[in-house]
Amino acid sequence: MPFIKKISSEAGILGIWELLETVESLLEIFCFSEKEQSEFNKINIDKRRIEYLSVRLLLEKLLNFKPDIIYNEQGKPRLTNYHQNISISHSSEVVTVIVSEKTIGIDAENSERNIGKIAHRFLSINELNYLEKAKTPQSAKIIYWSAKEAIFKCSGLQVFRFNEQINIQPFEIKEEGKFYGTLKQNDNILSFSLWYFFYKNNVIVYCVENLNSEHEKS
Repeated sequence: MPFIKKISSEAGILGIWELLETVESLLEIFCFSEKEQSEFNKINIDKRRIEYLSVRLLLEKLLNFKPDIIYNEQGKPRLTNYHQNISISHSSEVVTVIVSEKTIGIDAENSERNIGKIAHRFLSINELNYLEKAKTPQSAKIIYWSAKEAIFKCSGLQVFRFNEQINIQPFEIKEEGKFYGTLKQNDNILSFSLWYFFYKNNVIVYCVENLNSEHEKS
């Protein structure tokens, strides 16, 4: 089974599952509930079926019991049979989940994904100028993109302008690290702590919402 990694951090417990198996091989080790069987039967694309099975198998590995996942109207997942929060993401190569008592979000992206044409939609002018001067602009842009996705998932709010509403504070790009960001919603500013690391051809960013405004900057 391709359960690859379990990471314990101050944000929560994170797991990585590589998408290496076929639907058939995953079905051999997956035990459906009636609800899951009904949901699974509605999925017609093999890639989505693999993701569906892998997420639940990964959570079962992390929690040591079978999870029951539901989604709210904004698409934010939660567990009906466990009190902690979860966040889920996947790239073309991995599925990632994080479980925590805190309000959390996670995002995984292929580090070679070409996002140059849409960068202006999610990066502010200041962020674009800063990232163009980075030692590795491609990696930097992917981390910023993934960070904003993680903040969006964490907040559970509707965000219409990533380039204006979500701000990432500048930081030096390394193999892994911690940084900070904010989300502006009406008259409120939410503050987030974020962590990132590279796994093979992927960048994974996860975040928690802070209870104070220590790191807020417009």
